Amino acid sequence: MRHFLPTAIALAALALAGCAKAPLAALSATALPAPEAAERTLLAVPGRQALGSIAERQATVVRDVRYGRHAEQALDVYGTRERGARRPVVVWVHGGGWRLGDKANRLEAKRAYFKALGCVLVSVNYRLADPALPVGRRPMHPDQIRDVCAAIGWVKRNIAVHGGDPGSIVLMGHSAGGHLVSLAGTHPRYLAEAVGREGLGALKGVISVDTACYDLTTPQGPKVEAMVVNAFGTERAVRRDASPLFQVASGRQTPPFLVFVQGSASRVAEARAFHNATRRADPRQGGDRLEVVPGYNHMAINNAIGQPGETKVTPTITAFLRGVFGR
Repeated sequence: MRHFLPTAIALAALALAGCAKAPLAALSATALPAPEAAERTLLAVPGRQALGSIAERQATVVRDVRYGRHAEQALDVYGTRERGARRPVVVWVHGGGWRLGDKANRLEAKRAYFKALGCVLVSVNYRLADPALPVGRRPMHPDQIRDVCAAIGWVKRNIAVHGGDPGSIVLMGHSAGGHLVSLAGTHPRYLAEAVGREGLGALKGVISVDTACYDLTTPQGPKVEAMVVNAFGTERAVRRDASPLFQVASGRQTPPFLVFVQGSASRVAEARAFHNATRRADPRQGGDRLEVVPGYNHMAINNAIGQPGETKVTPTITAFLRGVFGR
């Protein structure tokens, strides 16, 4: 059973913060509109859009699609019935300390924003590390990362039916979700298990929003360490396998990364270490960006994504998506 309590989710996320094609007939198969066009389009999204518009009539929502046998292995697709559409795809992975959260949480502004950009949005649930379950029955690493990668495999095989382009996928997540998308975009094995030989090449890019858990081998503060132990245990080899920082290897091509971080100097330093590692590993692709965001806390940076008029994270996401989808 998923946990929907907003207060509990917020507390878990705040604790983790210490852890560190064409939508409106204007796009090419995988291109995004210019930033100013996207801003104009954002004025015409649900809640601000005229009822009965073509875009609204063509929008589709398919909920609770199973990509695995477990009840929590489910996703929602916000697509289009537009004939012949091949829109770029954003796959969203929620946070919550690997033990809380749901694919529907804090999604309203994101849905409107990505639709305005001409993207199909897929929001993913994964098996949660429920602390009430004993070790052996509790989903723990690598269950969560395998679920995220299995969802990407489902997208590759099925998204064309929903108007998406299976060759244009960006993976994005916040907090624990940011950790999982970073691991999916760097680990040489888990994505290959789900999509085959294409491996990391299945992703056009990865956007990690304010996770500090790029290195799980270093013990954290008591609250965060309890969440890490709950989901990953105490064995160093397992925690190293689950650390995105240690999966980056020279010469191994990784997708471009956009990394957002806020907070303490140690959080920023860990994010910067990961950013530097991805840049050194594959300097040719040149799309990696690190954005230190002032003025937002861990929850606010997530809530800001796609908000009309927001200036600290949303325009950077727009520019990144235009870059990776426009190649």
